[in-house]
Amino acid sequence: MVDATMSEPMGIADTLRALLSRFTSGGGGAGTGAQAPGGNADARRTAQAVAAAPDAEVGGDRVRCPVAVAVTVTTRAGDLPLRGIVIEADGRLVGRTNAQGLLRAQVSACDGRIRLKAIYENQAARLKREEFTLEITGIDMAARRATGGRARNFIPKVQDVFGSGAGGFPGDKDFDDSYSGADLVSVPAQGQGAPEVRVSVKMATLSLDVPYRNQNDASETVNGVTTSGSVLCMPSSAEMQARYWGIQSVATAADGAETRAEMDRLDVMQKAYDRNPRGFRLGAFPRHWQDWTNLRGAMTDLSEAHRAGGFTVNNGPASNADVETIPSGYADRITARVAQGVPVVTSTYATDGHVMIVIGAVVKHDDESEWLILNDPNGTLASVDSIYGTLDLTGSVGAGGANAPADVRAVQEALIRTRHYTGEPGAAINGDDPNDPTIAAIRAFQGRGADGVIDAGGQTMRRLNQRVAEGSSPKYSAVENERNGPTGDRGRHVYYNGGTEGDYRGNFRLKGQAWTSVVEPTTALTVEQIAQRMHPGTYRRQDEAEN
Repeated sequence: MVDATMSEPMGIADTLRALLSRFTSGGGGAGTGAQAPGGNADARRTAQAVAAAPDAEVGGDRVRCPVAVAVTVTTRAGDLPLRGIVIEADGRLVGRTNAQGLLRAQVSACDGRIRLKAIYENQAARLKREEFTLEITGIDMAARRATGGRARNFIPKVQDVFGSGAGGFPGDKDFDDSYSGADLVSVPAQGQGAPEVRVSVKMATLSLDVPYRNQNDASETVNGVTTSGSVLCMPSSAEMQARYWGIQSVATAADGAETRAEMDRLDVMQKAYDRNPRGFRLGAFPRHWQDWTNLRGAMTDLSEAHRAGGFTVNNGPASNADVETIPSGYADRITARVAQGVPVVTSTYATDGHVMIVIGAVVKHDDESEWLILNDPNGTLASVDSIYGTLDLTGSVGAGGANAPADVRAVQEALIRTRHYTGEPGAAINGDDPNDPTIAAIRAFQGRGADGVIDAGGQTMRRLNQRVAEGSSPKYSAVENERNGPTGDRGRHVYYNGGTEGDYRGNFRLKGQAWTSVVEPTTALTVEQIAQRMHPGTYRRQDEAEN
């Protein structure tokens, strides 16, 4: 729980007065400060003030039925403070957390209750938006009590694929975790702290800021042999790992002069070759950098040259089997390493051995890692067209059809892919209007003898499924339009679990301990250091985006 004095060297009252002076219209400024619920500042100025505040602990003026709250936001895995998390109370902006994951403010609780929301998103990093909600009732500051109700962590479309996911195409997946929040709320007893509602928010998302490298952006030449594409996933992942730790390549001239440069995958490949030039062949698998023992040896040599004794290079966590799914105990152990600030390079059965780097996880309240987040150097399964589902309608769609909204959207999405529908997916359909855009698109797809309706399991639905799949490949990296182009970074921040489809449909599998490489500093990172290496939340408001 929050210590009432943890970041208040000048005292709570003084701090709140300073914040009120800084952010409210009563302070003699321009009046652009963020209001707590119950205040009456302009909503747009409120949003702008919250966005502009570097470490916003925002108070408000003219708060009705004010209650002091102290909100700390941490990751569930590792209990690491998260900065930049937007806090709302009853749908109104309160502020966002500082570097310690803390927000103190006053909110309105006239009926003795607050609906608290914490929002974690970072679009620039492709972090998927997570919302934490908590009902707090029975708030009575005189009696020093408040009760936490149901808590929920929700990530819409944590797997965002072709199809709406609500019906028709089952490809999309949400992360939805609800549980009792009774232990997340407390009020200090008399004489044991400030009279405030203390809320401990646990976000399911854990995300390290690991640089991204696209394996397809260029070819590489070692000892006169040029390689490209799938051969480069392993050294590309190792480069991301080295750059995360700031490990530089070191070159020493004949006169002893030393030069340093940012690590590149070619440095990894060349060092792996130099360690054992005759032990592997450059033109066949495994190449020098595709052998895990040799790769770890190369990373050891490179890190030692950068700083002697500064890093160790080892396998990842122990595994009970050669191949593991997500979620599993093995995935949980990988998450535990990431929560220590240590990304893990790992091999998967996304194809027959694709290598990526684990940079985060999505963790349920029972501490199970439901999703792992990876930087995928090949960049597949990352967009709305990443996985082709199979249209499976619950009822008819079109002229005189049942037209369930989820089925209508799924049909529209499929007809967009066949270039017959140009409207918005999810648009309402008028089954009695023969000129309705969706019905017209169905007729255009059907051709001669068209009746403008698609029946569940019928011939038109089967034809549509066939057309949607045309030109696609079952290979992980070659589903239609799924290759990460030379300038693309679509593989940054990709979410996977055991249900993620690929070459082995419905079963995204991790290879075990032997197929991993972990570089870590000899002196473990502190909580503060790990927090600085995580993606912060960044503020974005829908009404701002629209204006």
